[in-house]
Amino acid sequence: MLPGVALVAQAGADAASRAVVATERAQDGRAIGRRTVAVLPFVVTSPDTTLDVLGYGFAEFLSDDLAHSHRLVMVERFRLADLQRESDLSLTASVDPETRVRAGRLLAAQHMIFGTIDAQEAGALSIDERSVNVDTGNEEMHRTSSASLDAIFRAERDLAMDTFSMFGITLTPDEKRALYERVAPAFRAFVAFSHGVRAEQQGDDATAIASFRDAAVLDKTFKLASSKLAAAQQRISTRAATAFTAASASKDDAASKATPKDPHASAPSLASGAAPSGTLSAPSTAAAGAASSKGSTKGADPSPARKKTAQTTHKLVKSSAP
Repeated sequence: MLPGVALVAQAGADAASRAVVATERAQDGRAIGRRTVAVLPFVVTSPDTTLDVLGYGFAEFLSDDLAHSHRLVMVERFRLADLQRESDLSLTASVDPETRVRAGRLLAAQHMIFGTIDAQEAGALSIDERSVNVDTGNEEMHRTSSASLDAIFRAERDLAMDTFSMFGITLTPDEKRALYERVAPAFRAFVAFSHGVRAEQQGDDATAIASFRDAAVLDKTFKLASSKLAAAQQRISTRAATAFTAASASKDDAASKATPKDPHASAPSLASGAAPSGTLSAPSTAAAGAASSKGSTKGADPSPARKKTAQTTHKLVKSSAP
């Protein structure tokens, strides 16, 4: 594209963007942009310690359901792992409010969702969800609900729908259909999946991949487990390729620094009598000229001056003879 045409096209795009923003602000006097949301693992309290990990799977299900709306951008679980590794923050619902707000800002999230699940021996669940506005630090939603352990997935979906309402979001028919198409996985598969989500947030990709694979094997219809498995495998491949490229570049750089270049090696010195490649040296040129001159005069008749000189020389030699 020509520079002038590109500038005109950019100007047109900027004008269109300004018009869209102006239209959004005219509705209720505020912009209706996309919201960035992070869902922290829910904290599970239960006499059965094998259920502790379910808070990670529950949070991942909630994040995946909320992602069905085009108005929300969900923070990926591996970004939480990166933040935990770099800042030494504990990202669960049990952290203090200041840490949650700080984590939200580091993740560039506008809203942080977290909660607790109280699981009793009889299988009864009490679910508590909260949402905090990262910019203000204020709590914007607090919701409690009850369900049985075998109805945990229906309770999570109801929670997602209430969260949409809290944000003032109405799903399109296609978004709502996609949300309700997911089939609840087998409970054993969900437990394995939850182990994978926890490992992923802890930065243990190897364990995450093994757990997601187990979940997918235990329930062949568990699409979220299969997609998480593929994403984790791709992430490892990308990191390995990046590390290999960086190591190769570092090795090449070290080799170039260890072998300094000879400033006299690139071009021969004319002062030493060496001729640059592709040219003849002065002696060679002279010799070639002499050979060419000799070759051009061989067999030709001598000039009159040379004949006269030869005759004179012959007479002098003859007269000097005894």
